[in-house]
Amino acid sequence: MFTKKIIFINLLLLISFCFLEASGVKCEIHDIVVYVINLDRSPERMKKIKSLLDTLGIKFTRFPAIDGYNIKIVNLKTNKIEDNKSFHKVCDKNSDYLISCGLFSFKYTTTPKIRRLLCCGELGCALSHLSIAKDIVQKGHKLAMILEDDVVCEKDFKVIFAETLKNTPKDMGILFLDIGLGRSDSSPYFVSPGALLDSFRQIPGNKYVVRLKENFGVYGLHAYALTLDGAREILKNSRIITLPIDNHIISGPAMPNSKKYVARKKMLSLSDEISEIHKMGRNFCVTSKGIIVSKVKQ
Repeated sequence: MFTKKIIFINLLLLISFCFLEASGVKCEIHDIVVYVINLDRSPERMKKIKSLLDTLGIKFTRFPAIDGYNIKIVNLKTNKIEDNKSFHKVCDKNSDYLISCGLFSFKYTTTPKIRRLLCCGELGCALSHLSIAKDIVQKGHKLAMILEDDVVCEKDFKVIFAETLKNTPKDMGILFLDIGLGRSDSSPYFVSPGALLDSFRQIPGNKYVVRLKENFGVYGLHAYALTLDGAREILKNSRIITLPIDNHIISGPAMPNSKKYVARKKMLSLSDEISEIHKMGRNFCVTSKGIIVSKVKQ
């Protein structure tokens, strides 16, 4: 009888331990690798975010962003190397291009269904995020935080992030610390936190995260946490890209929706600076008469 009681108690302890393990990501914030993406030609942005993270006591690794003006773009139909600065003006519909840098390469497929062509700034951005995923896998980092250099962290960022992480289910592949929703005036509207997150997939009793809702028009890779398994999944499913990298990862095929989470508590925001992608030129679409380029010059 005594032996049966011991076995029963041990079984209860084992079940409790397994439940606790499944209920949240077990990782201390000081054990997390932090990447900051920054272009070599944007030293002022680096200076600002370094000052901010130093004040918060967050150690980080600067990851040199892949400059879209320096990547190699090869038209797989003609085997011709395209001129980066005019790529979006001359690229063909229904064509394949090999987009590469020293760390990573992928096939970019244009499609009139999306009525949108990527500019070299967006292609460089994709290579930057995919190269970080590759670095995570190569170095075996169990969990990493990726920040673009125009984020502004709240003063209690570390506390909120740690609490959020502990309350994120263990099956997490990616945790978006903030996420955006497009508006009619084309300016971003970031919804973490906010009432709009109530329309995402709720987790009963969890006030810290929601699951990403399927087919919901959101975007933004300016701040997220990525697990080792999540990085592997993204790399495996990013050999061909048709969308900007944030759409590819958030609503595209890069990872199952069940592994995508969004933070509910506000811990950071974007600065008011114009993004480098917009400075390089990005607003254009495919029409029946060809490509229309916006007034933003590249």
